[in-house]
Amino acid sequence: MVGSSGPKEIVCARSATVRVLFEGNAYGLGYFQRRYAWEKLQVEKLMLDLVRKFEREWQQNHQVADALNYEPYFLGSVITYRRADGKYLADGQQRVVTLLLLLIRLYHLTSSREDTRDQSAHLRTLILGGDPVRRQFTITDIKYRSCFNDLLNGHEFSAYGAPDIVRVWRAYQDVTQFCLQNLPGEALPNFVTWLLERVSLVVLDAGDPDRALEMFVAMNDRGVRLTPLDLLKHYLLSDARPDPGVHDAGWQSMQATLDAVAKDATLDFVRGVLRAHYFHLHPDDGDGITLDEAPHEWLVRHEDAIWPRYKKGDHAALFTEELQPLYPFYADLLRWAAAPVDGHLGTWFNNSNGIIRQFDLTMAAIRPGDDEGVMHRKATLVANLLDLFVVTRGLVAENYGQSEIDELVSELRPAVRESRTVHDLAVVLGKAAADWYPRFGGVLTLRYRERGNRPFVVYFLARLTAWLESGTGRGDRAVHMLSHVDGRGHEVEHLFTSRHADYRDVLADGGAYSRERSRLGALVLLEGSDNASLGALRLVDKLGAYRSHYLLAGSLHPGSYGRGEVRFRRFREDEKLDFGAYDETVPIPEFVESRGRLFKAMAEKIWSADKLGLILPAEPAAAPKGKQRKRSLVTLAELIREGMLAPSTGLVGTRNRKVFRATLLGDGRIRTANGEPFPSPTAAAEAVLDGKSANGWTFWRIGEGKETLAEVRTRYERRH
Repeated sequence: MVGSSGPKEIVCARSATVRVLFEGNAYGLGYFQRRYAWEKLQVEKLMLDLVRKFEREWQQNHQVADALNYEPYFLGSVITYRRADGKYLADGQQRVVTLLLLLIRLYHLTSSREDTRDQSAHLRTLILGGDPVRRQFTITDIKYRSCFNDLLNGHEFSAYGAPDIVRVWRAYQDVTQFCLQNLPGEALPNFVTWLLERVSLVVLDAGDPDRALEMFVAMNDRGVRLTPLDLLKHYLLSDARPDPGVHDAGWQSMQATLDAVAKDATLDFVRGVLRAHYFHLHPDDGDGITLDEAPHEWLVRHEDAIWPRYKKGDHAALFTEELQPLYPFYADLLRWAAAPVDGHLGTWFNNSNGIIRQFDLTMAAIRPGDDEGVMHRKATLVANLLDLFVVTRGLVAENYGQSEIDELVSELRPAVRESRTVHDLAVVLGKAAADWYPRFGGVLTLRYRERGNRPFVVYFLARLTAWLESGTGRGDRAVHMLSHVDGRGHEVEHLFTSRHADYRDVLADGGAYSRERSRLGALVLLEGSDNASLGALRLVDKLGAYRSHYLLAGSLHPGSYGRGEVRFRRFREDEKLDFGAYDETVPIPEFVESRGRLFKAMAEKIWSADKLGLILPAEPAAAPKGKQRKRSLVTLAELIREGMLAPSTGLVGTRNRKVFRATLLGDGRIRTANGEPFPSPTAAAEAVLDGKSANGWTFWRIGEGKETLAEVRTRYERRH
């Protein structure tokens, strides 16, 4: 609407040399401006472009005045706008800051020479924005002031703290390295004159901050491109009241805190919160706009569903009421995953098992009003559930990677989001885990395959070994065993040698012998160097060496049951575990079976619902006769058996307007267009997307229709 003061002026554009850009000017940084992000590559490119352009013009016999006629160089555009307190940069910070660093470097070079003293004084005036008394600098952002001051005055580097300030300091070192590279010293006066008078930019005066924001989003020029996080920030904070810049410091603090812990942590955090809050919306809308790749566009697409009664300030409230209160806790989660912390080892265990994105379910459980203790207990519950998921699937030789974790989280997220208290969460997670406990029977059947399940077997044996060590007063050694800090780390030790001939008299069948020696009950975990020295010996000859190692191996020695072994005896009695020494007269299959039952009993105690804090259903509903009770994770094979899907059904997935086709096989696998079958929808989706993250259940649609596999699964669950 046209106001009484008349329409706004259109955008004003003018050319400006570097001298005009800096002379008498001081620029603040808009709230939507990224902090300084250029790395060595961008600085080097700008410096070399300038030097090479100048080099083509300069001749050794030229006077300084000749530089005024050299070919010009265009640096692109910057966007400015005005507020009551001065002039601001809306776009172009990366180039303007780098130019300022170049001027500082040239100031130092010219101040050391008699013939360039006048240029040195002029450069100092430009650097200080025409105000040498206030020493304001052309870029007025207070965060940069100390750094610029130290650089100008030749001071040593100080610990400025923020990553963007460190980048500014490093960029100056890069400018120093590439400034006037390969040019003789006598070229310096001409280069300074050419830079100030023949290098130019276009300055676009947006007028007010609102128009500056519009132009900033539309015109991200050369250098480090706008990231999804930059665009998300602009989207959320642009409607903040009373001033869009009021939350900028809070956003910068969040980003600095999280990204200091892990690369891209801020964006991962935001995605996790959005998935937790808006789980009812598809993360991929089928039109190339995904929550993972373009969260700001995804929010725009779903605005009506997220803010059905939108009012100004709602976008910013997502930051102030959800993201800002939760990010310190998310930083703690990242730290617990990266390094073991007592009370939160489950998080570290999950990370060591390759569960890279393990916090989506945690963020669904956490609420901004939760106190620190509640957040920690909820995080522990979720981490314990995921650890139990890994162990119980690994024992029955099922995949437990990120794809399977994502499917589990997708299924549990709605109920987890509804749970408010720690008790509520324990009930929801306990219900999900109730069907997993029979899988501990896999301890008796799983066999070790060095090139197949070695990471899982090492993990499982390490947890058993460490639990026994801790229970007998020797300290919890799980972290040590799984950290691989001692050269070769820890290795799986076969109790029985690979040479069947050593035991042919007690087990004649070579195939049976090979199978028995690879069962979990016939394995222990030893330090890598110890394992190498014992592998060729018969078990009876290794017992003495085992005695000096972890008790899970040492318990095979008769001496572990002597009168002096009080702690071990009490532990066995308290836990009601049937340990026993190795007896050569017992047939190998019988011995391995008994050790397997022992390992199963130990595992059921380590991962018991009580130990994990889960509350199992008091009386699980009896399964209908002739049918198994529905599992926590529905499979495609189950949907086919129930008639919800038909074999040979065509599947279609889309991403970035590209169409991918696959076929559902009768056993529940999915065959993609290249003929390769995959065991799960997510594995098939990520394969056709060249490894990019995807939820296969929402990616694949039935034929040419709109129904996804996830929607078919939901219909099945409602029916059952």
